[in-house]
This record gives sequence, C-alpha cells and structure tokens, in this order.
Amino acid sequence: MPLFNQTHICDLTPAITAGAYSAGDVVGGLLVFALHSAGGGGVVRRLVIIDGDNERAAGRLFLFNGPPAAVVDNAPFAPTRADLNKLVGVIAVSAADYTTVNSRAFALIRDLSIEFTAPDGRLYGYFVCDATPVYTTTGDLTLRLTAWED
Repeated sequence: MPLFNQTHICDLTPAITAGAYSAGDVVGGLLVFALHSAGGGGVVRRLVIIDGDNERAAGRLFLFNGPPAAVVDNAPFAPTRADLNKLVGVIAVSAADYTTVNSRAFALIRDLSIEFTAPDGRLYGYFVCDATPVYTTTGDLTLRLTAWED
C-alpha cells in the first residue's frame, strides 16, 4: 500500500428538490469532490451524510474518476458504458446506518477502502436513492467525503 501524505475532507451541500423522489433517482445532480492537485490518487476512507430533514434515505453514492454524463437532480440514474469505465466505487448507505439526534440524522460509513486516481484532482459522484424520500428544503443534505491522498 502506498504512503499517504495527507487527509482531505470535502463537504458538499447540493441543491436538492424540496419534494418527493422516486427510487433510482439522482439526489442533488452531479457531485464534484475537489480533492487535490491533478494526477494524484488515494483511498476514500469515510462518508458522512448529514440529513437536516431526518429522512434517513437509503441510497448509493457512485464515485467516478472523470466526469460522467450529466444527470439532473430528481431524474433517473442511467449510467452509460463510458461512465462505468470511470467508476471507482460505490458506497451503500442503508436507513439503519443513520442516527437521529435533535430531529436530524447522520450516517457515518467508515473503514472504506476505495482506491482511486484522479487525473483532474476531482472525484465525481451521484447519490442515488433506493426508496422514495420527501425532503422539505433544498439544503437538507450534506455529503462529506474523507480521502487519504498520496
């Protein structure tokens, strides 16, 4: 395993629909995690989802090392073959992964080991819901990705 010289944490709060999603829909559109300078790589170690609406929505975060085809918020996720060639990992989040505190929820997915290279210094992602959450405001979710980088 390579030596890692830094830990990088990237928070994103995408604009989401204040309303209902269908299972298989993208939540928040394309997510761009700016990690480091171009050409490097590392290992994704942790995902935290902060859910201000306490929806506790199960889903999967698909991570790519290059920009996938555009899918807007609240539209079905339909990756192309070219997109799948850029796939570096998928992080599953179940409803049971969430903890509720003060009418808000968070999910903490630890001990991940998703190796990646990032030619442009970014990872790209889509969070795809597995059920039918109904959010009340457009800023209800924050996704925090932690990576060890070389």
